[in-house]
Amino acid sequence: MIITLDDCDRFEYHPYLESPVSELSSVVALNLELLSAGQDNGCISVECSDGGYGGRLIVRYRSANVTTVEGQSLTQAELESAAEKYWADWRQRHA
Repeated sequence: MIITLDDCDRFEYHPYLESPVSELSSVVALNLELLSAGQDNGCISVECSDGGYGGRLIVRYRSANVTTVEGQSLTQAELESAAEKYWADWRQRHA
């Protein structure tokens, strides 16, 4: 999945117990696993696993476009449906 952020003016990772990382290539190199997200003071706050104690990715942007690696655009409804299916399948496997 590829997410393109339009007019992104904040993109920084705040690892717990360490200094924030704002250099894009350094954030990418962390290979973060995105766990959950919510809004916080006009930004998106994403709880992440980084192989250590984890942290929060803080992002602020005007709009986002999501596509598959093959270039197919995905709507919000399609993303929500895929997430619901993933968690339903997960619950069934772990029941």
